[in-house]
Amino acid sequence: MREGKVEFRCDTCEKLLRTDASHIGDETACPSCGAALVVPDYEPAFADDTAEPLEHAGFDQAPETAWHQQTSDPAAPVNRSASSNAGRLKPHRGVAVLILGIFSWFTGIPFLAVAGVVMGASDLKAMDRGTMDPSGRDMTRWGYWIGLAHLILVGVILVLVCGGVLVAIIA
Repeated sequence: MREGKVEFRCDTCEKLLRTDASHIGDETACPSCGAALVVPDYEPAFADDTAEPLEHAGFDQAPETAWHQQTSDPAAPVNRSASSNAGRLKPHRGVAVLILGIFSWFTGIPFLAVAGVVMGASDLKAMDRGTMDPSGRDMTRWGYWIGLAHLILVGVILVLVCGGVLVAIIA
């Protein structure tokens, strides 16, 4: 059984949570938003902590600090979960998704938007499952929504153009 504590974020509300390493793999609910989640298999975040009873069904809400914040104090809690788990996660493609979404607007090529939306949707699902590095979630979301907005605009334009052609043919 692993000792220490693990630190991770809720996939829904992104609240920083902390629990005993003995809860890895357990299913429970986020104390903030109530979303169902599974404690991920990360390395212990607190090397010098001993196991102690935690509130909120085994969860302790960690103070809101930067997710990748480093500290020089050896006694302070250090979040090693992101870096130690990075080797097992697929790398995020947030930059590529964002570039596809933005370039689709500048070039007017809707296929770039389609690629960005498809990649973004699959990457966000992989991040939610815990199989992809979540550090690119914001870039992926932005690229997804920018590409989707372009596709919606292209759809509206097509409907208007096709409607205008039909009106011209009928008249």
